[in-house]
Amino acid sequence: MHSDGQYSPESIPDLLRPFDDGVADLVQGSRMLGGGALKGRMPLYKFIANKALTAIENRAFGLGLAEYHSGCMLYSSKTIASIPFSKLSNSFDFDLEMIVMARTRNLRIIEVAIPTIYAGEVSHLNPIRYGLQVLRIVRDYKRGKYDSLES
Repeated sequence: MHSDGQYSPESIPDLLRPFDDGVADLVQGSRMLGGGALKGRMPLYKFIANKALTAIENRAFGLGLAEYHSGCMLYSSKTIASIPFSKLSNSFDFDLEMIVMARTRNLRIIEVAIPTIYAGEVSHLNPIRYGLQVLRIVRDYKRGKYDSLES
């Protein structure tokens, strides 16, 4: 979980359930499922940008996720063992790269609806720079970069 206080730790049992049920290798807590983003007061510009980037990513990756930009992600030991995560970004786009790596390795990705809380916290994320990083990852995926990353 990102440490910005937007995600409720009370959601952890729901996020672990797909692992317990044996249906997931990567679980993302999704603010977009169930309307959690707007109910939690996500700023409208962030909501619109998230939806626009997600549409581009769904077209590129073929996953049909509700979002790719949640800071609430859980990984199975199989996922950690099969992805060379030390070769990925050290910034906010790490989560997206983990999804892309899971996609290239045919790992099972599940989204679970979570509430979110926007309470006027200060974001250190530059939205323009982040959006460009996301588009770079899409480009790199289409060029096969993530297929060739080895541990």
